Amino acid sequence: MPSRKEPICDVEIGHRSITVAHLGVISVRMKQALKWNPDKEEFTGDNAKEANQWLVREQRKPYNYGFIA
Repeated sequence: MPSRKEPICDVEIGHRSITVAHLGVISVRMKQALKWNPDKEEFTGDNAKEANQWLVREQRKPYNYGFIA
């Protein structure tokens, strides 16, 4: 049953909080420190192209990221 209570944090705070965890996982998988641009929400510097590939994954049909572009 929905309670209509306010969540413990705003969606923006939740997004930024979990982003830190995701970035840590990507860094561990790549076995290197990475540079992150929080405004553009993408990696910069050395190996940015490879690291940015970890930010999204291919979705199953018929879903896609077409609404973002």
